[in-house]
Amino acid sequence: MSPASHQLAAPSRTKPPAPQGRTPGQAIRNSLLPAWNTTKRLWLPASILANILISSPATAQHGVVTEPPDLENWTCRYCPEAGIQQQLSLHTGLAAGFDQDLRFAGAELDGLDQAQQIWLGGQLRHRDPLGFSLHAEVHGLGLDEPRLQLDGGRQGHYRLALNYRELNYRSRNSGHSPYQGMGSASLQLPASWVSAGRTQDMSALPALLKPYQAGHERRRLQLDAAWTPAPRWAFALDLDHETRRGSRFLTGAFLTQSSYLPAPIDDRSEQLRLQGQWLGEHWATSLSYTGARYANQFDALRWDHPFSPLTPDAAQGQLALPPGNQSHQLQLTGQFFGMPKWQASAMLGLGRMSQDESLLPVALNPTLASALPRTSAAAQVDTHSAFLRLNYRPRRAVRLKLQYRLHAHDNSTPRQVFTPVLAESQATAQRTNTNPSHRDQQLKLEMDQRLHAQARLQLGLTQKLRRREDQARRRSNEYKLWSRLSLRPRTGASFSTEVSAARRRGSAFEPLGPDQPPQNAYQRAFNLADRERLHSVMRLQLPIALAPGSHLGIQAEYISEDFQASSLGLRAASQAHLNTDWATQWGGYALRLFGSLDEVRFEQAGSSTFAEADWRADSRDLIQAAGLSVERAGLLPRTDLQLNYQYSHGRGAIRLAQRQGPSDFPLLRTRLHALALNARHHWRPNLDLNLYYRFERFNDEDWQQHGLAVDSLPGVLGPGQDAANSARHAVAVAADYRF
Repeated sequence: MSPASHQLAAPSRTKPPAPQGRTPGQAIRNSLLPAWNTTKRLWLPASILANILISSPATAQHGVVTEPPDLENWTCRYCPEAGIQQQLSLHTGLAAGFDQDLRFAGAELDGLDQAQQIWLGGQLRHRDPLGFSLHAEVHGLGLDEPRLQLDGGRQGHYRLALNYRELNYRSRNSGHSPYQGMGSASLQLPASWVSAGRTQDMSALPALLKPYQAGHERRRLQLDAAWTPAPRWAFALDLDHETRRGSRFLTGAFLTQSSYLPAPIDDRSEQLRLQGQWLGEHWATSLSYTGARYANQFDALRWDHPFSPLTPDAAQGQLALPPGNQSHQLQLTGQFFGMPKWQASAMLGLGRMSQDESLLPVALNPTLASALPRTSAAAQVDTHSAFLRLNYRPRRAVRLKLQYRLHAHDNSTPRQVFTPVLAESQATAQRTNTNPSHRDQQLKLEMDQRLHAQARLQLGLTQKLRRREDQARRRSNEYKLWSRLSLRPRTGASFSTEVSAARRRGSAFEPLGPDQPPQNAYQRAFNLADRERLHSVMRLQLPIALAPGSHLGIQAEYISEDFQASSLGLRAASQAHLNTDWATQWGGYALRLFGSLDEVRFEQAGSSTFAEADWRADSRDLIQAAGLSVERAGLLPRTDLQLNYQYSHGRGAIRLAQRQGPSDFPLLRTRLHALALNARHHWRPNLDLNLYYRFERFNDEDWQQHGLAVDSLPGVLGPGQDAANSARHAVAVAADYRF
């Protein structure tokens, strides 16, 4: 039996209440231990035990415990001699919301989507002396996002787990559209629709607009199984099945005219993983198979063009939706640890990804429809991967590591000539489909040196070599040098810092081919361009002597990327992050404060004349966040309280520098206030009453959406979404009953 299975539990309450002369520490301890015996809730704050230790007379000065708590009447709940142990609890509640769009993210109110809802939940725990255990839990039946969990098995022999969950995503802003059949694969305009060259001239648009809410629901089922038939053999199975149904906004374009389309979502995906492991005296190996499949109920979206068609037969468009596909991967791994100073591990993998959906016609226009060179995609990509790692320890304080990794992505889709059609109105020049492939190799050297019992130094050098086909740059090479220093003084503090510098260079940029779309010769894609990268991280943990368990944590991170060799495209990027976290236990309270600051900068150069850069844009995003958490057990008689508050503020600025002079866009702002209050009253040893309150205020000042109607842009039929500005309240009462 594992050490974790030996848990302590208090006996049932059979004694009369303690006399009035008892100490505050004894009163709190006597009132909380029966609840701890019956609930065993994982989310109960650790401050309950801290409050007992701090407030008890057994606690000495300076927060040092000189006498252990009284465990005379405690018993081992899950020891074999205890026999069969069972615990059943029910959780039910009533919630009320005060907003038509309730989207709270909390363990108790997940899925609250209506004004009033009743939910039911519960859990069952069972364990017998032979090691068989079962845990079943249901949460949120009656809410929009219920959860079901079953986990059982016999320790060291087998395990079976089943998880089911529903998740709902709804766009924070609703939209409007004149289409009929919104959310289906065919969008039609009403018979009274009047087409025009500009949205302002669509006379029937205001009367035909209907509200529309984009969103989807996701249902996920997970099955995990493990079997150990012998001490050196083990098998595992993981199966994930997910379905999505709903809708989202897509954009369909006819040259310079575009429309926001409420497109359908109706798909499913499955992933299966099988693994077998064998353990020898000085070696271990495993063989695994991973298969994934994606299927979409709809292959295309058709819509009526709301603008005046370029030709009489160009009044309808078609847009391909994500096609069905599948992938298979076989992987063999092994480890050898039979030598005192050497360890080795290796991996070989083979995979294949395929997509063979039927191709859509090149045009719906009957005058331009032509036969395709093949009827299906016949897309196929083969992957090959290998990994080798050697660890050598010449001395006890020194460890060396050599690592090599290979990954090949070979696209073997047939190449054929196609004749595209532009905006259902004109056939363009013939093109041949490209098959981008790449082969990556990585070599890494590392040294780990323990300088002192409390000091550790790590150095590393990495080289990445990538070769590509059917891409603008055929070859690139990147070197990275990094170091990490860790200090752990005996005072309980810790400090670590890491610095890395990387440089990427490669071959000259080349055009993809004469039949491919033209590209500005000065343009450089940031993932292919020459780059200088600097990354530094600092972490600090300090113990605070206010009370036991108090600590202060500080983390700072900075990333800088330089693309100065690119005259057109991304020129520079940087990201800075600072986070502080302070936690303490004081006078029976568990307090936690945190704050973070993030800054992201980009410098972009572009051209409006398909030549050298003639404008530059600098963007700066600043995100601030802070939070407070307070927990107190027994603040009121037999009542525990928990308060959480979070605040975040985001600000985005874009400065556009043109040849005519600088120009700034309006600021982008978001602000969030969130408050959560939980109160738990231990009414009886087997009955708890709970009160939950949630508040959220969100403001979004986005000049790209604020006041933007469906016809504000002449060439865009938009959704008419406005910036979000809402306040939400919800309150719930619940009861936990344990048998």
